[in-house]
Order: sequence, then C-alpha cells, then structure tokens
Amino acid sequence: MVSIVNGYIYPIRGIFYLLKKKQLRKNSYLPIFFSLIIDLAVLILLFKFTYTPQYDFINDHILKFFWAWLNKVITFIIVIIEVYIVAMIVINIFLCYYFEKTFDQVLLLKGYEYLLEQDDSTCIKSLLRNIRLFQLLKIICAIVTLPLNFIPTVGSIAYYFCNGIMQAWDQQDRYFELKKIDSTGDQWRFIKSHFRNMVTYGVVSFFLESLPIIGVVFNITNAVGIALYDCKLEKKSGNADGKSSDVGSEFNGASSSEEQLNPKKSRSRGGKSK
Repeated sequence: MVSIVNGYIYPIRGIFYLLKKKQLRKNSYLPIFFSLIIDLAVLILLFKFTYTPQYDFINDHILKFFWAWLNKVITFIIVIIEVYIVAMIVINIFLCYYFEKTFDQVLLLKGYEYLLEQDDSTCIKSLLRNIRLFQLLKIICAIVTLPLNFIPTVGSIAYYFCNGIMQAWDQQDRYFELKKIDSTGDQWRFIKSHFRNMVTYGVVSFFLESLPIIGVVFNITNAVGIALYDCKLEKKSGNADGKSSDVGSEFNGASSSEEQLNPKKSRSRGGKSK
C-alpha cells in the first residue's frame, strides 16, 4: 500500500500548479467563465423566486418562536446551500468534459501519458458517466447531513468529514476509469487504503467548492489537485519513467484483494510458480 502524507495540501497545490502552467490556465478560462455564469444565474433565480416563500414558511410554521431576523439568516444560509447544490449538478453535467481534460493534461505534463494510451473518452461519454447513481448519493449526503451544521464546531467538522469522503471518491472517478477500477467494492478498497489522505483532500476540496460565487473556480483547480495526487501515487508505486505501474491492480478482483491482505502467502505462491 502506498502512503502519502498530507493529502489536504493537494487542492492548494492544484491552485498554484494551474497558475504556474500557461497551457493549463489557457484551457481553464472557458470552463471557469461558464461556471461563474451558471453560478450567478442560479444565485439570482433562487433568491428571486425561493427566498421569500421559504422565509415565510420557516417564519410562520417551522421556527415561529425564533426572532424574525434569525429566521432571515437561516433562510439565507439554506438558499446559499441550495445554490451550491443546484450549481454543482448543472456544472458537473455540462462541464465535466473540461474537468476530465484538465485532469488528463496534468498527467501529460507530469509524464504519465501511458495512463491515457487506451482511453476512448468523448464528450458524450463524459456526460453519461456523470449522470450516475453516485452523483445522486453525493447530493443526498450533502442534504441529509446539512442539519449537522447547527451543532457548533463538532457538527460542522462532521458535516465536512462525511461530505469530504464523497467528494474525494467522486473526484477519483477519472483515475478509476483509467486504472480500470470499476466496481464499487474495488473503489471503496482503494479509498480505504488511502483513507486519511482521501478524507483530508476531500474536506478541503469540498470546502473550497462550497464557497459562494468563487467556489465554482475551484472545480477546475481541484481537478488539477487530484491529478497531482494520482501522479504522486504512480511515482510512489515505483513508476517514474512512463511505464505502467501496478497501482489499481491490487484492487481489481477478489484474488488481488486476498494477495493484498496476505502478502506473505502471495509471495509464497509467487515463489512456487517460478
């Protein structure tokens, strides 16, 4: 198992790497522009058409024993989160292809083009892959865990922890595709084997994307960050010269999982077969 310390630093590294590489910056202008347009449009529409009805409902039926100004604050927070959720759905569906290409471009810049040799992704395939059950589960998790934020400090930590796991898992989708880690069980074994790094990466990544307005910019920098993390995985596994590494093979199938859990037994079988 490969161990990398400080997974949380990779969303930040993604920002600086994007700023450093002119080619990445050039290709990020369009998705960032459209992301901002989508986010602003959703923000204006939801505040115009949903803020007042939600405030009236909360103030008159749910929290009528609270002060009116406090209910306004609560309604404001709810609408902001609704903006994030709606914008996240729209952006992931229509701009997912750009995020994948950003990920791929980082692989090329870092010298790991072998991962893309058998890739046959198209814009349509990227779109269909992002309209999947996992995206729905990610959205449900963000909504269901939302009340945790009303518990001071501990609740907020728990909220970002739960959604951080889902965020990291979702952003590893492209790497899973390239490494042929297809089943949910195999993907979970991968996440679990890098659990601390995946959680810390996901928490920071989720926090950056949930920031009002500017959060959409971090969709593209997080794609860079997770690509840098996966390049580090490839390098740590002994691959630094463009040859295929064994990262991911240990998570494909039950026999590989058994070998991972019983390395001595695995080496023993390998020695007998020589």
